[in-house]
Amino acid sequence: MKQPSEFLPPIRSIRQLDPAELLVYISYLRTLYNPEVRGSRIAQKPATNIGHGHSAFRTNNFERTYALQWATSLISKVDSEGVVDAASSFLALCSGSAGAGQISRTFVYDVVHKETLTALQVRINDTALDNQDFHSMGAQTWGGACVLTELICTNPSSFGLSNPRINRKSHRILELGAGTGLVSLAVHKLCYTLGVRASIIATDFYPSVLGNLASNISLNLCSERDPVQSSFLDWSDPEKSSLAHEEPFDLLFGADIVYEPEHAGWIRNTVARYLMMERFTSKETSPAFHLLMPLRPTHTTENATVESLFHKIERNSLFLGKLELCIVEKNVIACEAEGGEPINYIHYIIGWC
Repeated sequence: MKQPSEFLPPIRSIRQLDPAELLVYISYLRTLYNPEVRGSRIAQKPATNIGHGHSAFRTNNFERTYALQWATSLISKVDSEGVVDAASSFLALCSGSAGAGQISRTFVYDVVHKETLTALQVRINDTALDNQDFHSMGAQTWGGACVLTELICTNPSSFGLSNPRINRKSHRILELGAGTGLVSLAVHKLCYTLGVRASIIATDFYPSVLGNLASNISLNLCSERDPVQSSFLDWSDPEKSSLAHEEPFDLLFGADIVYEPEHAGWIRNTVARYLMMERFTSKETSPAFHLLMPLRPTHTTENATVESLFHKIERNSLFLGKLELCIVEKNVIACEAEGGEPINYIHYIIGWC
Protein backbone atom coordinates (compact mmCIF):
# COMPACT_ATOMS: atom_id res chain seq x y z
CA MET A 1 0.00 0.00 0.00
CA LYS A 2 1.58 3.26 -1.15
CA GLN A 3 1.41 6.59 0.62
CA PRO A 4 -0.39 9.49 -1.12
CA SER A 5 2.88 11.30 -1.87
CA GLU A 6 4.15 8.18 -3.67
CA PHE A 7 0.95 7.19 -5.45
CA LEU A 8 -0.73 10.40 -6.63
CA PRO A 9 0.34 12.00 -9.93
CA PRO A 10 1.92 15.48 -9.75
CA ILE A 11 -0.56 18.33 -9.82
CA ARG A 12 1.14 19.81 -12.90
CA SER A 13 0.21 16.71 -14.96
CA ILE A 14 -3.43 16.43 -13.85
CA ARG A 15 -4.85 18.11 -16.97
CA GLN A 16 -3.25 15.42 -19.12
CA LEU A 17 -5.07 12.58 -17.37
CA ASP A 18 -8.39 11.05 -18.33
CA PRO A 19 -11.27 11.63 -15.83
CA ALA A 20 -11.55 7.84 -15.35
CA GLU A 21 -7.91 7.74 -14.19
CA LEU A 22 -8.45 10.61 -11.79
CA LEU A 23 -11.47 8.85 -10.28
CA VAL A 24 -9.25 5.84 -9.56
CA TYR A 25 -6.86 8.06 -7.57
CA ILE A 26 -9.74 9.63 -5.62
CA SER A 27 -11.18 6.19 -4.88
CA TYR A 28 -7.77 5.17 -3.51
CA LEU A 29 -7.75 8.19 -1.20
CA ARG A 30 -11.21 7.36 0.07
CA THR A 31 -10.01 3.85 0.87
CA LEU A 32 -7.08 5.25 2.86
CA TYR A 33 -9.06 7.84 4.79
CA ASN A 34 -12.41 6.14 5.38
CA PRO A 35 -13.33 6.84 9.04
CA GLU A 36 -12.78 3.88 11.31
CA VAL A 37 -15.70 1.97 12.78
CA ARG A 38 -15.11 2.74 16.45
CA GLY A 39 -14.80 -0.14 18.89
CA SER A 40 -14.67 -2.81 16.21
CA ARG A 41 -11.50 -4.72 17.09
CA ILE A 42 -11.30 -7.26 19.89
CA ALA A 43 -8.37 -6.29 22.09
CA GLN A 44 -5.25 -8.43 21.55
CA LYS A 45 -7.14 -10.54 19.01
CA PRO A 46 -7.11 -8.49 15.82
CA ALA A 47 -8.26 -9.95 12.55
CA THR A 48 -5.86 -9.67 9.61
CA ASN A 49 -7.62 -6.52 8.48
CA ILE A 50 -11.00 -5.28 9.58
CA GLY A 51 -10.90 -2.08 7.62
CA HIS A 52 -8.14 -0.67 9.82
CA GLY A 53 -5.01 -1.38 7.78
CA HIS A 54 -4.48 2.27 6.89
CA SER A 55 -4.21 3.78 10.38
CA ALA A 56 -0.56 4.76 9.87
CA PHE A 57 -1.47 6.84 6.81
CA ARG A 58 -4.42 8.49 8.55
CA THR A 59 -2.27 9.62 11.48
CA ASN A 60 0.65 10.84 9.33
CA ASN A 61 0.06 14.60 9.15
CA PHE A 62 2.33 15.13 6.15
CA GLU A 63 0.60 12.46 4.05
CA ARG A 64 -2.87 13.65 5.07
CA THR A 65 -2.04 17.27 4.23
CA TYR A 66 -0.55 16.19 0.91
CA ALA A 67 -3.72 14.27 0.01
CA LEU A 68 -5.99 17.18 0.98
CA GLN A 69 -3.94 19.71 -0.99
CA TRP A 70 -3.86 17.41 -4.01
CA ALA A 71 -7.66 17.02 -3.97
CA THR A 72 -8.17 20.76 -3.49
CA SER A 73 -5.89 21.55 -6.43
CA LEU A 74 -7.65 18.93 -8.52
CA ILE A 75 -10.99 20.72 -8.10
CA SER A 76 -9.53 23.96 -9.46
CA LYS A 77 -7.81 22.38 -12.45
CA VAL A 78 -10.30 19.98 -14.04
CA ASP A 79 -13.57 20.50 -15.85
CA SER A 80 -15.12 17.06 -15.29
CA GLU A 81 -18.18 17.41 -13.04
CA GLY A 82 -17.83 13.79 -11.90
CA VAL A 83 -14.21 14.29 -10.84
CA VAL A 84 -15.00 17.57 -9.05
CA ASP A 85 -17.91 15.94 -7.18
CA ALA A 86 -15.77 12.95 -6.18
CA ALA A 87 -12.91 15.16 -4.96
CA SER A 88 -15.34 17.37 -3.01
CA SER A 89 -16.89 14.29 -1.44
CA PHE A 90 -13.42 13.10 -0.37
CA LEU A 91 -12.68 16.46 1.28
CA ALA A 92 -16.02 16.29 3.08
CA LEU A 93 -15.17 12.77 4.24
CA CYS A 94 -11.93 14.01 5.79
CA SER A 95 -13.75 16.85 7.55
CA GLY A 96 -16.34 14.50 9.01
CA SER A 97 -19.18 16.01 7.04
CA ALA A 98 -22.33 14.07 6.26
CA GLY A 99 -21.90 15.42 2.74
CA ALA A 100 -19.18 12.82 2.14
CA GLY A 101 -21.86 10.52 0.77
CA GLN A 102 -21.60 6.74 0.59
CA ILE A 103 -18.61 5.09 2.26
CA SER A 104 -17.37 1.76 0.93
CA ARG A 105 -15.56 -0.59 3.28
CA THR A 106 -13.95 -3.99 2.92
CA PHE A 107 -13.84 -6.12 6.05
CA VAL A 108 -11.41 -9.06 6.12
CA TYR A 109 -11.50 -11.87 8.68
CA ASP A 110 -9.23 -14.87 9.07
CA VAL A 111 -10.99 -18.24 8.94
CA VAL A 112 -9.25 -21.56 9.57
CA HIS A 113 -10.75 -24.53 7.73
CA LYS A 114 -9.09 -27.92 7.34
CA GLU A 115 -5.79 -26.48 8.60
CA THR A 116 -5.87 -23.80 5.88
CA LEU A 117 -6.07 -20.08 6.63
CA THR A 118 -8.60 -18.28 4.42
CA ALA A 119 -9.19 -14.53 4.25
CA LEU A 120 -12.94 -13.94 4.24
CA GLN A 121 -13.83 -10.59 2.65
CA VAL A 122 -17.10 -8.69 2.96
CA ARG A 123 -17.76 -5.52 0.97
CA ILE A 124 -20.10 -3.08 2.68
CA ASN A 125 -21.51 0.31 1.67
CA ASP A 126 -22.54 2.72 4.40
CA THR A 127 -25.00 5.33 3.16
CA ALA A 128 -24.57 9.03 3.86
CA LEU A 129 -25.42 10.02 7.42
CA ASP A 130 -28.33 12.46 7.31
CA ASN A 131 -28.53 14.63 10.43
CA GLN A 132 -32.20 15.26 9.66
CA ASP A 133 -33.04 11.56 9.35
CA PHE A 134 -32.49 9.39 12.44
CA HIS A 135 -33.19 6.28 10.36
CA SER A 136 -29.95 6.79 8.42
CA MET A 137 -28.07 5.64 11.55
CA GLY A 138 -29.21 2.12 10.70
CA ALA A 139 -27.39 2.21 7.37
CA GLN A 140 -24.02 2.75 9.09
CA THR A 141 -21.72 -0.08 10.16
CA TRP A 142 -21.43 -0.10 13.95
CA GLY A 143 -18.67 -1.61 16.06
CA GLY A 144 -20.97 -4.24 17.57
CA ALA A 145 -21.56 -5.84 14.17
CA CYS A 146 -17.81 -5.98 13.54
CA VAL A 147 -17.12 -7.56 16.93
CA LEU A 148 -19.87 -10.17 16.64
CA THR A 149 -18.64 -11.03 13.14
CA GLU A 150 -15.09 -11.47 14.42
CA LEU A 151 -16.29 -13.73 17.24
CA ILE A 152 -18.19 -15.91 14.78
CA CYS A 153 -15.34 -16.17 12.26
CA THR A 154 -12.76 -16.89 14.96
CA ASN A 155 -14.68 -19.81 16.42
CA PRO A 156 -17.58 -20.98 14.19
CA SER A 157 -18.10 -24.18 16.18
CA SER A 158 -19.06 -22.23 19.32
CA PHE A 159 -21.92 -20.78 17.28
CA GLY A 160 -22.92 -24.19 15.97
CA LEU A 161 -21.82 -23.35 12.44
CA SER A 162 -19.26 -26.10 11.79
CA ASN A 163 -21.86 -28.74 11.01
CA PRO A 164 -25.51 -28.76 9.88
CA ARG A 165 -28.12 -29.23 12.58
CA ILE A 166 -29.18 -32.78 13.26
CA ASN A 167 -32.00 -33.90 10.94
CA ARG A 168 -31.75 -30.67 8.91
CA LYS A 169 -30.20 -30.09 5.50
CA SER A 170 -29.02 -26.61 6.40
CA HIS A 171 -28.89 -23.99 9.13
CA ARG A 172 -31.75 -21.52 9.38
CA ILE A 173 -30.43 -18.14 10.50
CA LEU A 174 -32.24 -14.87 11.25
CA GLU A 175 -30.55 -11.54 11.98
CA LEU A 176 -32.48 -8.83 13.84
CA GLY A 177 -31.67 -5.20 13.07
CA ALA A 178 -29.21 -6.21 10.37
CA GLY A 179 -28.37 -2.64 9.29
CA THR A 180 -25.72 -2.85 6.58
CA GLY A 181 -25.81 -6.65 6.76
CA LEU A 182 -22.20 -7.30 7.83
CA VAL A 183 -23.02 -10.15 10.23
CA SER A 184 -25.37 -12.00 7.87
CA LEU A 185 -23.08 -11.59 4.87
CA ALA A 186 -20.01 -12.74 6.78
CA VAL A 187 -21.91 -15.79 8.08
CA HIS A 188 -23.05 -16.50 4.50
CA LYS A 189 -19.46 -16.47 3.25
CA LEU A 190 -18.23 -18.37 6.30
CA CYS A 191 -20.71 -21.21 5.76
CA TYR A 192 -19.77 -21.30 2.08
CA THR A 193 -16.09 -21.58 3.04
CA LEU A 194 -16.83 -24.34 5.57
CA GLY A 195 -18.97 -26.25 3.08
CA VAL A 196 -22.05 -25.91 5.30
CA ARG A 197 -25.44 -24.94 3.87
CA ALA A 198 -27.29 -22.04 5.49
CA SER A 199 -30.53 -20.22 4.76
CA ILE A 200 -30.09 -16.65 6.06
CA ILE A 201 -32.62 -13.84 6.37
CA ALA A 202 -31.37 -10.38 7.37
CA THR A 203 -34.13 -8.13 8.73
CA ASP A 204 -34.64 -4.46 9.52
CA PHE A 205 -37.50 -2.02 9.96
CA TYR A 206 -36.76 1.11 7.92
CA PRO A 207 -37.21 1.10 4.11
CA SER A 208 -34.06 3.14 3.48
CA VAL A 209 -31.99 0.71 5.56
CA LEU A 210 -33.54 -2.28 3.79
CA GLY A 211 -32.71 -0.72 0.42
CA ASN A 212 -29.03 -0.36 1.33
CA LEU A 213 -29.06 -3.86 2.86
CA ALA A 214 -30.35 -5.36 -0.39
CA SER A 215 -27.60 -3.55 -2.29
CA ASN A 216 -24.92 -4.94 0.04
CA ILE A 217 -26.33 -8.44 -0.36
CA SER A 218 -25.94 -8.16 -4.13
CA LEU A 219 -22.26 -7.25 -3.65
CA ASN A 220 -21.44 -10.35 -1.61
CA LEU A 221 -23.43 -13.40 -2.69
CA CYS A 222 -21.22 -16.41 -3.29
CA SER A 223 -23.90 -19.12 -3.46
CA GLU A 224 -27.06 -18.90 -5.57
CA ARG A 225 -28.30 -22.08 -3.94
CA ASP A 226 -28.26 -20.48 -0.48
CA PRO A 227 -28.75 -16.74 -1.04
CA VAL A 228 -29.09 -14.20 1.75
CA GLN A 229 -32.54 -12.58 1.81
CA SER A 230 -33.59 -9.26 3.27
CA SER A 231 -36.96 -8.77 4.93
CA PHE A 232 -38.99 -6.22 6.88
CA LEU A 233 -39.55 -7.09 10.54
CA ASP A 234 -41.34 -5.04 13.20
CA TRP A 235 -40.29 -6.24 16.66
CA SER A 236 -43.31 -4.57 18.25
CA ASP A 237 -45.59 -6.81 16.17
CA PRO A 238 -43.55 -9.78 14.87
CA GLU A 239 -46.62 -11.51 13.44
CA LYS A 240 -47.10 -8.71 10.89
CA SER A 241 -44.21 -9.77 8.73
CA SER A 242 -43.54 -11.86 5.67
CA LEU A 243 -41.69 -14.14 8.08
CA ALA A 244 -44.88 -15.06 9.93
CA HIS A 245 -45.26 -18.26 7.92
CA GLU A 246 -41.58 -19.22 8.11
CA GLU A 247 -40.39 -22.25 10.05
CA PRO A 248 -38.54 -21.44 13.29
CA PHE A 249 -34.84 -20.59 13.07
CA ASP A 250 -32.04 -22.36 14.89
CA LEU A 251 -29.77 -19.31 15.14
CA LEU A 252 -30.65 -15.66 15.73
CA PHE A 253 -28.16 -12.81 15.78
CA GLY A 254 -28.45 -9.22 17.01
CA ALA A 255 -25.64 -6.68 17.33
CA ASP A 256 -26.14 -3.34 19.10
CA ILE A 257 -29.90 -3.38 18.63
CA VAL A 258 -31.17 -2.32 22.09
CA TYR A 259 -31.12 1.48 22.25
CA GLU A 260 -34.58 2.26 23.69
CA PRO A 261 -36.05 0.91 26.97
CA GLU A 262 -38.92 -0.86 25.17
CA HIS A 263 -36.66 -2.67 22.70
CA ALA A 264 -35.68 -5.54 25.01
CA GLY A 265 -39.33 -6.52 25.53
CA TRP A 266 -40.06 -6.37 21.82
CA ILE A 267 -36.97 -8.39 21.02
CA ARG A 268 -37.86 -10.99 23.62
CA ASN A 269 -41.28 -11.49 21.99
CA THR A 270 -39.67 -11.67 18.54
CA VAL A 271 -37.12 -14.25 19.69
CA ALA A 272 -39.87 -16.28 21.35
CA ARG A 273 -41.76 -16.27 18.05
CA TYR A 274 -38.89 -17.20 15.74
CA LEU A 275 -36.31 -19.22 17.73
CA MET A 276 -36.85 -22.96 17.49
CA MET A 277 -38.20 -24.16 20.84
CA GLU A 278 -35.74 -26.81 21.87
CA ARG A 279 -34.13 -27.11 25.29
CA PHE A 280 -30.64 -25.62 25.43
CA THR A 281 -27.90 -28.16 26.11
CA SER A 282 -24.81 -26.76 24.36
CA LYS A 283 -23.62 -23.86 22.20
CA GLU A 284 -22.57 -26.26 19.47
CA THR A 285 -25.92 -27.99 18.97
CA SER A 286 -28.77 -26.02 20.55
CA PRO A 287 -30.90 -23.23 19.04
CA ALA A 288 -29.67 -19.90 20.42
CA PHE A 289 -29.95 -16.14 20.15
CA HIS A 290 -26.59 -14.35 20.20
CA LEU A 291 -26.99 -10.76 21.36
CA LEU A 292 -24.03 -8.35 21.48
CA MET A 293 -24.46 -5.06 23.32
CA PRO A 294 -22.01 -2.21 24.00
CA LEU A 295 -21.66 -1.14 27.61
CA ARG A 296 -22.57 2.52 27.17
CA PRO A 297 -22.85 4.66 30.35
CA THR A 298 -25.81 6.42 28.73
CA HIS A 299 -27.72 3.16 28.17
CA THR A 300 -27.60 1.46 31.58
CA THR A 301 -31.41 1.26 31.70
CA GLU A 302 -31.58 -0.46 28.32
CA ASN A 303 -28.86 -2.93 29.36
CA ALA A 304 -30.67 -3.69 32.60
CA THR A 305 -33.92 -4.49 30.79
CA VAL A 306 -32.20 -7.31 28.89
CA GLU A 307 -31.09 -9.04 32.08
CA SER A 308 -34.47 -8.57 33.72
CA LEU A 309 -36.42 -10.01 30.77
CA PHE A 310 -34.01 -12.83 29.88
CA HIS A 311 -33.33 -14.29 33.30
CA LYS A 312 -29.88 -15.69 34.01
CA ILE A 313 -30.15 -19.39 34.73
CA GLU A 314 -27.70 -21.70 36.42
CA ARG A 315 -26.50 -24.74 34.54
CA ASN A 316 -27.81 -27.15 37.19
CA SER A 317 -31.35 -25.94 36.57
CA LEU A 318 -31.38 -26.24 32.79
CA PHE A 319 -33.60 -29.29 32.84
CA LEU A 320 -36.26 -28.12 35.29
CA GLY A 321 -39.70 -26.63 34.70
CA LYS A 322 -41.41 -25.04 31.72
CA LEU A 323 -39.29 -23.82 28.83
CA GLU A 324 -38.46 -20.10 29.00
CA LEU A 325 -35.98 -17.87 27.25
CA CYS A 326 -32.98 -17.45 29.52
CA ILE A 327 -29.43 -16.13 29.46
CA VAL A 328 -27.30 -19.29 29.49
CA GLU A 329 -23.95 -17.55 29.06
CA LYS A 330 -22.65 -14.01 29.39
CA ASN A 331 -19.18 -12.77 28.40
CA VAL A 332 -17.60 -9.32 28.52
CA ILE A 333 -15.41 -8.49 25.51
CA ALA A 334 -12.86 -5.68 25.60
CA CYS A 335 -12.29 -3.86 22.32
CA GLU A 336 -9.81 -1.32 21.07
CA ALA A 337 -10.88 2.12 19.94
CA GLU A 338 -8.42 4.21 17.95
CA GLY A 339 -7.88 7.57 19.59
CA GLY A 340 -10.25 6.94 22.49
CA GLU A 341 -11.09 4.86 25.53
CA PRO A 342 -11.49 1.08 25.06
CA ILE A 343 -15.06 -0.09 24.53
CA ASN A 344 -16.55 -3.11 26.27
CA TYR A 345 -19.34 -5.30 24.93
CA ILE A 346 -21.49 -8.00 26.49
CA HIS A 347 -22.13 -11.15 24.49
CA TYR A 348 -25.31 -12.86 25.68
CA ILE A 349 -26.17 -16.38 24.61
CA ILE A 350 -29.90 -16.86 25.08
CA GLY A 351 -31.76 -20.15 24.70
CA TRP A 352 -34.80 -22.15 25.81
CA CYS A 353 -34.31 -23.48 29.35
